[in-house]
Amino acid sequence: RRRLDQVVFPSRWHKEKNPLFFLQVAMEVLKRRPSSYFVVTTSSPELRSNVTGLREALLAACRLYPGRIILKENLTKEEYYAILCESKVQFNCASQDFVSITLLESSVAGCYPIFPRFRSFPDTFRHRAEFMYEMFDVDGAVAKTIDVLDRHDLWTHDAIKSREWIHGRFDTSWLRMLKVMGLWQGPTTDPYAT
Repeated sequence: RRRLDQVVFPSRWHKEKNPLFFLQVAMEVLKRRPSSYFVVTTSSPELRSNVTGLREALLAACRLYPGRIILKENLTKEEYYAILCESKVQFNCASQDFVSITLLESSVAGCYPIFPRFRSFPDTFRHRAEFMYEMFDVDGAVAKTIDVLDRHDLWTHDAIKSREWIHGRFDTSWLRMLKVMGLWQGPTTDPYAT
C-alpha cells in the first residue's frame, strides 16, 4: 500500500523537544512542497507544553496551513501506530534524548526516521547518514525531509527481521504495534516472558 506524503511529530510539545524548530521545518517544506502533511500526535486528551505559548503556536500553524499541519490528540497506541504505518517520515528534533523509542517505533513501522546528528542518535542507526541532519539546521532538515518525501524506494522494510529483533527486548507495546501493522498474529503479551 502506498504511503501518504505525511510527516509525523510524535514528541511531547516541550522545550527540549524543540517544537518551534519542527514548525519552522514544516512550514518551509510546505512552501516548497505544498502537497505534504505534518501530523503532531499525542495520547493526551489535549496537547500540553511546559512552555507558555507553544500550544498556541501549533494551533496558529494549523490555522495557517489548514489540513496540512494537523494536531491529533487523545490517540490510543493502536491509532498512533496506524498513523506511523501510513506515513513516510517521522521527524525528531529533540535536544535531550539519549534513546528514542519513537525512532525505533517508526523504523519498525516502515516510517523513515529523520533526526539530528546529536547525542546518541548517530549510534541508534549507524552508518545511515541519510537519516540525519545537523542540529538546528533548518535548510538541512528541510532538504532531508523533501528528499525522503520525494523518494519511493525507501520502504523495502524486512518485517520478519524486525519482529525477531524486537522479541524479548521491549515491552508488550511493540507486540501491539506489530499486530496493528499486520506483522504479528499472536497475543499482545510477550510470548518470551518468563
